[in-house]
Amino acid sequence: MLSQSDIEAAAGYAGRAQVGGQSQVRSGQDRQQQLATDQLVGQLGELALSKYLGGTRLFYELTRTIRDLDPHAGDGGGDLLATNVDVKCSLMRAANNPLAYRLLVRPRERHPNTVYVLALVEPDVWQTGKVCLVGWCKDTHLPKQPLAEGPFAGAHVVLATELRPLPPIEFQWLFNFRELTCRTPG
Repeated sequence: MLSQSDIEAAAGYAGRAQVGGQSQVRSGQDRQQQLATDQLVGQLGELALSKYLGGTRLFYELTRTIRDLDPHAGDGGGDLLATNVDVKCSLMRAANNPLAYRLLVRPRERHPNTVYVLALVEPDVWQTGKVCLVGWCKDTHLPKQPLAEGPFAGAHVVLATELRPLPPIEFQWLFNFRELTCRTPG
């Protein structure tokens, strides 16, 4: 669940990311018409995963601040800084059931050793704050061949029901900061 403040932050980063770069899904006029929505959906998915992994949006904001230094550079499949995690985000248009969706990876988006996470953004996210992190798979779990026909032709497709669930994560700090003290010799 994202807060109103989270959504506003993601919208700000999405606005800065609207440089009209290449899309693996849309082209031409459709790309330009949907650019703002596509960028916001992508940013909300990345923020939701970042918060899931660390509990705050700090990691997300650090990643976006660095990405904004060169908005035309690709991320090489790592949506979160210094990771091999590629968040595949979609607006939930067709169904209310997250398990009715698919994770799509275009051949040019594939990267060895990458983990793909399917994130679905509810259409009324501004009211609900809901982004569903459906599941994940490794690049090696993708079908060997992309689909040959249909609406997802050309993409490697994994049904949401075949994705691995995200485990509950509890971080353990390497240090107990309260026990760290500065001691002077002698």
